[in-house]
Amino acid sequence: MDPMTAEFDANPTLPGVPDPYPIYRTVRETDPVHWCPGAKLWAITRYADAEVVLKSDQFSRQAFLDQVQARLGDQPIVRMQRHELVFTDNPRHHELRVLITSVLTPKSMQALQPQVQEFIERQLGALRSRGEMDVIGDFARTYPTQVAAMWLGVPESERAQIVEWIFPLVAGRGVARDPESTAAANRAADQFTQYFRELIARRRADPQDDLVSSFVQAAAASGGLMSDDDLISLFIAVFAAGHGPGIALLANTLLALLRHPEEWDRLRSHPEWVPSAVEEGLRFDPPTQAPNPLAALADVEVGGKQIRRGDVVSVIIGAVNRDPAAFPDPERFDITRHPNRHLAFSGGEHFCLGATLARVEGQLALQALVQGFPSLRLAIPERELTWIPHDRFRTLARLPVVWGVS
Repeated sequence: MDPMTAEFDANPTLPGVPDPYPIYRTVRETDPVHWCPGAKLWAITRYADAEVVLKSDQFSRQAFLDQVQARLGDQPIVRMQRHELVFTDNPRHHELRVLITSVLTPKSMQALQPQVQEFIERQLGALRSRGEMDVIGDFARTYPTQVAAMWLGVPESERAQIVEWIFPLVAGRGVARDPESTAAANRAADQFTQYFRELIARRRADPQDDLVSSFVQAAAASGGLMSDDDLISLFIAVFAAGHGPGIALLANTLLALLRHPEEWDRLRSHPEWVPSAVEEGLRFDPPTQAPNPLAALADVEVGGKQIRRGDVVSVIIGAVNRDPAAFPDPERFDITRHPNRHLAFSGGEHFCLGATLARVEGQLALQALVQGFPSLRLAIPERELTWIPHDRFRTLARLPVVWGVS
């Protein structure tokens, strides 16, 4: 194994590494189902193997969480995750998913879009005359959290505190968990839990025309399937799942476009390609470098390697999405790529329920940037860009851009 992969062995999501893709390629080509001794898990780097793992009932996120709890004890972040859909196995997972999708209808998404567009125009419109901005600090840092709050119906006056809680909560939910990030996540989990317990009580006493009220009513009619703890974990997950990935989806896709000015020019000429550009951004530089890990429920063979019962497995999306067996010319950024069966939203039973919201969120923001800032370009040399060492999520610290002002 190449010495450069030592960092991969410690944490295969390579948090903070400016360009992890050569390392992913090395591992995929030399040892695609790779044991990482530092992280104590198997890293899956080929597309076909990833599909096997994500669709198999021989791997369990619930069993992985059992291991986390055995190691960390009964902590708030673990208790919260115990009620999350993403850490639930079938048949309960399927039953909860059916209940949740009965509330998250296309109508609820359509009703949200005008609010999101108004928010984008208000935020970006205030910046247009400046001629420069940090896409993350000035816009994307709060954008996904604001959208999630609009979607659920969190009062506008109460959204700022959620933005502050979400950062430590997300940081403590990764592949590798250290005591400091876990402690911060525990504090945020307690704050979130208290807030949503009170909001549920308010909506139960005085229902509003929002998703929180709809979920409270659906839970009441579920015959005990969904408890208040389940509701709280669901609401928190909406923020957690959208926050880091939401920032990174927009920033990573925009950066890829600015690094490939011919693609930026194509998109300016064909704004109808924005949805396709977002999909290619998700493939080329995925916001989430790995979904939540799984634990094997039995001895199973994957890619010629014997994985033992209890072993932890992590699909490395960043590696899988550039597998040449699944994507012709995978190192090329092509906004018209078709088909584009990337795994940025995971796969199988645990395909991300928020994928539609994330796509709409990314498309609306990118559309506004393409149309409102056609001369956009990087304000600093690429070598000065830095990436936050944020487990599982590939997020820039800042993305400074400039444009001509008439």
